[in-house]
Amino acid sequence: MALRPVIAICGPTGVGKSTLAVQLALYLANTQSVAATAINADSMQVYAGLDIITNKIPVSEMCGVPHQLIGFKQPRDQYLTRQWLDDAIPAIDDAHQKHQIPILVGGTSYWMHHLIFPNRLKSDNSTTNEASLSSSQLSPEILQLLAEVPPTLRQLFDSLPQQPPSAAICPEEALSLQSLLTCLDPFAAATWHWRNTRSVLQALRFISFTGRQPSKIFSAQNNIDIAPRYRALFIWLNADPISLNLRLDNRVDEMLQQGLLGEVKQFKQSQSSPPSLTNGCSDDSKKLADYTCGIYQSIGESPIRVDQASTIHAASYAGYREFDQYLNASNSLQSKALFRKAVDAMKQSTRQYAAQQTSAIRNNLLPIINASNRSGRSNGTLLYMLDATNVDSTKWDVNVFQPARNITRDFLNGRVLPDPRSVSDLARTRLIINEKPIMFVFLVLIFHPEASRISIFHSISLAILNAEWGNGMDRPRYLFTGDDMSIRCQRSTIFYHLTSVMTSCVRRPTVRTN
Repeated sequence: MALRPVIAICGPTGVGKSTLAVQLALYLANTQSVAATAINADSMQVYAGLDIITNKIPVSEMCGVPHQLIGFKQPRDQYLTRQWLDDAIPAIDDAHQKHQIPILVGGTSYWMHHLIFPNRLKSDNSTTNEASLSSSQLSPEILQLLAEVPPTLRQLFDSLPQQPPSAAICPEEALSLQSLLTCLDPFAAATWHWRNTRSVLQALRFISFTGRQPSKIFSAQNNIDIAPRYRALFIWLNADPISLNLRLDNRVDEMLQQGLLGEVKQFKQSQSSPPSLTNGCSDDSKKLADYTCGIYQSIGESPIRVDQASTIHAASYAGYREFDQYLNASNSLQSKALFRKAVDAMKQSTRQYAAQQTSAIRNNLLPIINASNRSGRSNGTLLYMLDATNVDSTKWDVNVFQPARNITRDFLNGRVLPDPRSVSDLARTRLIINEKPIMFVFLVLIFHPEASRISIFHSISLAILNAEWGNGMDRPRYLFTGDDMSIRCQRSTIFYHLTSVMTSCVRRPTVRTN
């Protein structure tokens, strides 16, 4: 059965994804006699409110094009990847039944990734019925490992916290979670930093619910055939980082002129206060506002993470928390300082988020598209990068809309499409994929008997980064190559050995990976 078409417009914030989606939809309706509907794929634009901060497309700019899954969730609701898939798939199927073309548009490429390539999403424990899973029997391997852990860690496993503790406020509890995961699944533990308590707790809940080690489940999952759900065309809008950063800074200034402060005030009044969170601390004095739930995660400064069971949570549109502090300032002097700090923080966070969005496409979405296409299917997944560096009307039309229009038209009509690297100079330089062989690394380091664990760890890290590769070769940008799971296992092997060095003070560590 032929796969049905889907167009996906992705890229960092500020490159004009929504504008292109509307232009393509109008083009299809006016010249191809095909209706199109836009389906939001931005994890923060699903929430109602804060339209300026989250940069939602105004109704006036939709030009009559239907937009779905935008502004329909309450700000306090947690909305994860699985929930979005459950909403997006019926919306796409409905569009196909009406002979419409669904156009996915948004910056959360992780959502698009798992929509197009099914059966590769980790179990979403936060939306699973705990009662139905608590009866799952633990595997003999997990039972044996639990028998060997200290009593305090066993007690922790039996009563895992409902919310991840804050590593900054409760480091002991964060380290305890990491230690427990290291005992039960060292490869999974090596994947996440101990400060990433949300992912660590999620892995422990996975073990508790399924009775199995996450690393083994995901290793087996890697063998699943990478077959796309739809015949997909990805249009990746990218831009020169320097130009994009300047544009994003200017956009923050424009948001302030459009009424960002008034929006924050109104939202603050309507919500009273963000959800309270104890972060796993028993001391009530450590309670603080939880800026990691619902829409609040988009407007604080929590670092981006790729949560395989949910979505890319990030400070995607910083502003609310910083301006909330400014509005609560008690005197004018403090108020001015907080305002400047809030503006600078919002600009910096937005720039960082744009870079992280680009990295997510390059390091996660692009590899799985290439892996799927290597299977030789007739319905390959296509990705084209267009240069959105210059957004003035003339340059936009030549560099973005015209090539996107032509590619979309030929894609829908089954015509031969151009080489993705030929459509722009940016694509020619950035879509080159160097297939590097997996490298073997042998490190034998001798340390002074009085060397500290930190110095040992630091020395090994430097040795890995600065190893001499010989034969006049440049040091590779990436030490690990291969598919997602292969890279994860290689990286975990290195990190596991480094952790062992730190905890046991081994003086002559040998690290080998393949």
